[in-house]
Amino acid sequence: MGDAGFLGVHKPEAYGGMGLSYKYHAAILEELGTIKGFALPSSIAVHTDVIVPPVAMYGSERLKQEFLVPSITGEYVGCIGASEPGAGSDVANMKV
Repeated sequence: MGDAGFLGVHKPEAYGGMGLSYKYHAAILEELGTIKGFALPSSIAVHTDVIVPPVAMYGSERLKQEFLVPSITGEYVGCIGASEPGAGSDVANMKV
């Protein structure tokens, strides 16, 4: 995905992205949705739409070079972890 440029479709060219609008990224996500199975498309979507955007929008130049660039190339792959007493990793049942 990184070699094909699909992890940075709507990210700035200065960091290895394609600099296109989100609609092009949405087209890729739509195609990923045709894959039978949930793990691969959801993992890619979490990486491109949950992990990478805050670094791209709010990260310092150092953080962008250290984390955004390799996240766009696929060298780094982001993930999330959530845990809550009584809910475990069931994010929908977490209580505030």
